[in-house]
Amino acid sequence: MEVQELRSKINNAFLSIAMPAYNEEGNIEHVVREALKVLRSLTSSYEVLVVNDGSSDRTGEILDALAKEDGRIRVIHNSKNVGIGYSSFVIYCNVKGEYLFWNAADNQIYMEELYTLLPHIFANDIVVGNRKQR
Repeated sequence: MEVQELRSKINNAFLSIAMPAYNEEGNIEHVVREALKVLRSLTSSYEVLVVNDGSSDRTGEILDALAKEDGRIRVIHNSKNVGIGYSSFVIYCNVKGEYLFWNAADNQIYMEELYTLLPHIFANDIVVGNRKQR
């Protein structure tokens, strides 16, 4: 399905890309900017939600600067590293979108995969993707 067709099908629904992040200072800015780029191509109603899971590097600082630059970026900071399970719970409790694309912050799965997964959401309650090879 082409991006324009996806755009018309979601009819400006609020989309969220959310991710937990732990010590991702080398990836996080690129990943968040890619998420914004994909979301902008689909709708004008969106957010990028990142849960900083108690990172000990500059991840939180970079995220705060990005959020200051763009109000559609929301950052939640866990005071200590509590793991992906709890960070995912925080995401699900705070996400605003009608559709949620949950992704990792380490750039192992490109944000453009949303274009592949989103068409399937119209006939399913949940869509799960997994890479064939690492």
